[in-house]
Amino acid sequence: MNEPLVSVNITTYNRSDLLTNCLESVTSQSYKNLEINVVDDCSSDSTEDTMQELQRKDSRIKYHRNNQNLGNAGSRNRALKESSGEYVAFMDDDDEWVDEHKIRKQVDFFLSYGDQYSILFTGVRIVGDHGIREVCDFDLNNIKKKILRGNGIIYNSTVMMPKKCLDLVGGFSEKVRKGVDSEMFRRCILKHNMKISYLRDVTTAYSEVGDDRMTLLNDRSKIVNTIVSHSYNLINYFRFYLSYPQAAAHRMRIIAAMVYRLIFRLR
Repeated sequence: MNEPLVSVNITTYNRSDLLTNCLESVTSQSYKNLEINVVDDCSSDSTEDTMQELQRKDSRIKYHRNNQNLGNAGSRNRALKESSGEYVAFMDDDDEWVDEHKIRKQVDFFLSYGDQYSILFTGVRIVGDHGIREVCDFDLNNIKKKILRGNGIIYNSTVMMPKKCLDLVGGFSEKVRKGVDSEMFRRCILKHNMKISYLRDVTTAYSEVGDDRMTLLNDRSKIVNTIVSHSYNLINYFRFYLSYPQAAAHRMRIIAAMVYRLIFRLR
């Protein structure tokens, strides 16, 4: 094919029941020049059998199983190493693309703007325990302050990036367990001064249902990972926080609240 190859990278862990719908939303994209890299983080359910069945239906699907649990960042980096596309689109196993032209629109955007932008995300339909809401208007003004203050600015499963940009920033940091995607986007924007843009189109149903994210953790581990994540950001982006002290104060309040909970609520 003459069109650019797009690598769709999916990480999964014990989600064989959700993985089929996720992959069907990818394989039904109108843009066909795809390679689909599924990295299984050592699942103990029927994921491998499910993948073998799906591979028989679509030869673009490639299945990679970790020999041991690498966690979210490690699995994302494994998928990146397996990628040979000019562009990379991310996907979580419990999300679905609800716009069949999602990839087409993003490829056309990059072909139109060349190297001007490095991150392109889209509108999103957030499916949570308390209902559904759509977010399609994003204020990118003062994005540095916003991304220093917290996570969840950019929804991972809506994103496409040139692979060369991901290689430049070194992929995902394996030093953090929480907010892995946001940390990578933060590094792109702050340390590499990459430009971002978005499409208003709602292309993705993003799941916030339940607690069973990539690798299951007990409450204490979740709290510790939250403390480590916020502390990592304060240390790693210290010079940027000097210009945005309110963002630093916000993260410090979260750390204090988590430390209090760890000491006094989970004794």
